[in-house]
Amino acid sequence: MRTELQCYDIYPKVLLTKKKTVITIETLDEKYNFTGENYIVKIVPVNQIMNHEFTMENTIDTKNYDNKLVFEYEFKKEQEYYIRLYKKDNLVLGDKGILQLSVYAVEQDLYERIPLKGDLHVHSCRSDGKESPAIVACNYRKQGYDFFSQTDHGQYNPSVEAINSFKDVKIDLNIVNGEEVHSPDNYVHIINFGSEYSVNDIYRADEKKYRKEVNEIMETLTELPKDVDRFIYAACVWVSNKIREANGLSVFCHPFWISNTYNVTPEMSREILNNGVCDAFELLGGQTVHENNMQVALYNDIMITQKNRIPILGNSDSHGTINATWFDIAKTIVFAHKNEKNEIIKSIKDLYSVAVDSPKGESYRVYGSLRLVNYTRFLMENYFPIHDEICIEEGRLMKEYHLKRDGSKEALEKLSGRCDKLIKKYFGVI
Repeated sequence: MRTELQCYDIYPKVLLTKKKTVITIETLDEKYNFTGENYIVKIVPVNQIMNHEFTMENTIDTKNYDNKLVFEYEFKKEQEYYIRLYKKDNLVLGDKGILQLSVYAVEQDLYERIPLKGDLHVHSCRSDGKESPAIVACNYRKQGYDFFSQTDHGQYNPSVEAINSFKDVKIDLNIVNGEEVHSPDNYVHIINFGSEYSVNDIYRADEKKYRKEVNEIMETLTELPKDVDRFIYAACVWVSNKIREANGLSVFCHPFWISNTYNVTPEMSREILNNGVCDAFELLGGQTVHENNMQVALYNDIMITQKNRIPILGNSDSHGTINATWFDIAKTIVFAHKNEKNEIIKSIKDLYSVAVDSPKGESYRVYGSLRLVNYTRFLMENYFPIHDEICIEEGRLMKEYHLKRDGSKEALEKLSGRCDKLIKKYFGVI
């Protein structure tokens, strides 16, 4: 977390454009307390040509209320704004004054939404992961996640287990049902996020019916390229249709995963994405730079010719959450009206999601539309470090509760609602 965010707070951080907003700057250390009324702020839009000389343009007087500086301003356009603080009697301290903080103005559609950090592709020891579903949930919350889905290979029950582990205590982490679907004779992996029942169980219960229905889909495929396997493609259509019937989100995942060779051929990947077989594309995974680079390149190629944008996600494909290199490597930020499964799915389908790549020891990268990338980068710098810090204790107490430690339920429930309060403070919506 940047030093200024540990010494000062500014709220709200996200504002509605074309509406006057009252903004407060508060010190978080008595060393930095404000004295008197001798302060002005200068509003600097980030998306403009900079004038490096100090001018009085867009400067506003502040009021000091109990060591909180307050001012009012109407932000005209959607973008980040630097809030630079100066003393009136010393306006030559330099371009950035004595302090620089940031706020972000958004249009109505984004103002009504909250940013949620999630992972839609996660494994536990019930398949080939390292930890139990409950411990995976605890560690995701400790890392600052608002939602995640336990998507073990061919298994839906581990996600039910994760949910049931905390069904009798109030927590802020949204644990969503899920599974990774491996239908017979189909090498394409598809994530089932949020369905009401297992799709893997459907073909297991009656494989003959599965093959019959896939063959019926094959008969409708008249325009597939010759180098695209018709059965595999039809099986993907079958899987995605079943996920949607169960009110889930179908996610095409890691086509360039290197398992001897690429998991899915580029030709097959193009057809799946071009024809909207799945609802969303796992643009980034907890994979090598090579694999993620290829997936981004494929997406870029398709976007050149595709009129409709494809929803994109970043998922870790985590197989461990303790000292694991793949944990928290890639993540999704969804802008939704609330932290609820159906709303998350709808927001992804409506293109309110970005994929974030954050390899260990490297700077993060955000993928998506320019508008959402701009906004997400602001949030990654100015909101999520604060948000993530308050999630640590809840994740720790979730583990205490799972281990049936005395007093853990009461302590955990006292923490419930803290993220809602933070959102109300910084975004003004809940």
